[in-house]
Amino acid sequence: MDWNEKVLVPFKYEHAHWNMRSDNWVASFSKNGQPLIIHIPSKREFVDAKILTGVLLVKENNKYGVYGQDGDLKIPFDFDNIELPNDNSYLGYYGDYLVTTKQHKKGISDLSGSVIIPNEYDEIKVYDDYFVGKKQQKSYLMDKTRKVLFEIENGEITHVNDYFYSSGSNNLAIFKIKKGAYYGLYFASTNTSIEPQYYKIDLFKFKNNESKEQYIITEKNKISSLFDQDGHLLLSDFEGISELYDAPDNLMTFIKNGQMGIYDLDTRKEIIPHVYDSFIMGKFGNRNLIKANNVRKKEADDMDNQSSDLYDLAGKKILQTAIQRIDTIGVQYCLIKDIKGKYLLLNMDDMELQTFNYQSVYPINNPNLLLVSKDDKTGVLYDIRTKKVFKGAYSLTYVKEGYLPKDPGKETVILPYKGDMALLYNEKGYGYINNTGEVIVSPQYVWAFDFRGDAAMVCQSENSDSRASVFKMGFINKEGALIFPLIYDLTNSRLNHEESVFINNSVFLPKVNGYEYLYGLGDLTTGKEVLPVEYTQIRALQNGIYFLLQKNNKFGISDAKGNIILPIDFEEILFDAPTFFDSPLDAKQNIFPLLVYRDGVWKYIYENGDFLKIK
Repeated sequence: MDWNEKVLVPFKYEHAHWNMRSDNWVASFSKNGQPLIIHIPSKREFVDAKILTGVLLVKENNKYGVYGQDGDLKIPFDFDNIELPNDNSYLGYYGDYLVTTKQHKKGISDLSGSVIIPNEYDEIKVYDDYFVGKKQQKSYLMDKTRKVLFEIENGEITHVNDYFYSSGSNNLAIFKIKKGAYYGLYFASTNTSIEPQYYKIDLFKFKNNESKEQYIITEKNKISSLFDQDGHLLLSDFEGISELYDAPDNLMTFIKNGQMGIYDLDTRKEIIPHVYDSFIMGKFGNRNLIKANNVRKKEADDMDNQSSDLYDLAGKKILQTAIQRIDTIGVQYCLIKDIKGKYLLLNMDDMELQTFNYQSVYPINNPNLLLVSKDDKTGVLYDIRTKKVFKGAYSLTYVKEGYLPKDPGKETVILPYKGDMALLYNEKGYGYINNTGEVIVSPQYVWAFDFRGDAAMVCQSENSDSRASVFKMGFINKEGALIFPLIYDLTNSRLNHEESVFINNSVFLPKVNGYEYLYGLGDLTTGKEVLPVEYTQIRALQNGIYFLLQKNNKFGISDAKGNIILPIDFEEILFDAPTFFDSPLDAKQNIFPLLVYRDGVWKYIYENGDFLKIK
């Protein structure tokens, strides 16, 4: 039926739910147990028939013909066989054509019945709109006008991608020519042929499978050449090619004589010579650059034994001297140590170079500051913008070795900045310095942690014991003043989880009560306890919009300001939302109505305390 309920094929057939179609043929009907195919517009019935790409192949009196979508005979019943080009072939040739067989000779017809290639070939293959026919010992490559583009005696012609099954050739009109043990190429678009001379020819799919990104790679005696789709030689005599990770699509690496270079597929040039061991494409400052590396001592993996050159994406060398190390400082600068041990600062905006007269220069995780030293033991903070140093000297122990000294002395160690603040450490404990070089808290705390927003957690203990089982905990601001005094408790086991104390502008305020913790909630903006330290559990909901409270085995809910929304009076509360402190930011914000349990009854409750009537 059609959508207007007009009967297109009368109700007189058996039906099986297979071979369902939606064009002019229906192939799922039978009549008196005999399968048949019906042409819907004419209601004509066909037996001993098969649908091929929209047309109907029919057998009559041991001969084959083809009917079109309109129901008319397109190919007369003159052929011993008619089949799809990719029928029963693991290689899978493709095209909107039919292969016809007459007196053991093969030809090609299109779906409208026009003869494309007459039946005079022993074998024939279809590659989109190109055809390979074989007569005795000769093979011919033809287009759909029957023009012979290429022929070879005692040889083979196949598509360069002859293993494409029925997916087509992606418009690649490129063919492999085999003669004996050697392969050559024919490029139909430019009528360019390359004599058989290679052991192997493959498609090189660079970056992706788009046809425009495909190239031809040939190989003989492990030496390769690269051709484009028109037959132009791009690169020869190389041992290997590969994409450059994170680089634009036009750049690839290649290996010649065991050394690597970079080739630009757009400009068709070798833009970086093949004299390197490896390449790294990366963001240096605010620019994408290529770091070309050579290992100076082959037996060592240490980066100090590696010299490198910097190139832009067009292959222009940035520095004339080779570099030993490069560090990005913020987004505007790069700190470079060359192979002579000199330190340079490269401004990535104007590519201006500044040379330092220091024995060592270290990044300090701040976009405007460096740590410079004349003896590589003690350093001072250097302001990149003003080109001046701040007062105060600091041990380089942490920036050089990555850890703090076990037995700190009077010398103060500076740790990398986190935002605009850095930790200081000496025998008196931890302190803080800001990004103008001002020490806002001299070393005094047994433990101190990086600022999270405008607050940091600090700890003291009896006798300044850093291994105490319980510490007194408080919070300070960036002026060094206490937001919350050191009257709260933090056990040693929780030192490595200080981030779990913070939730937006709130902090959990714990105290040890015998064998358990009690919690309160503090507001960092006001320095006030918004919830007293009397709860056995406070858990953030919806990224700190709400808090689940537990006390005396009963539950309730507050907001971040400490307002009690649901009294601590319920035996259970069930959530249709994540309850951990770092819920996804896109989680729904409203958790109400909530399912709560009290006095043996489950009910839904709204934020205003009203219940749904249903129990």
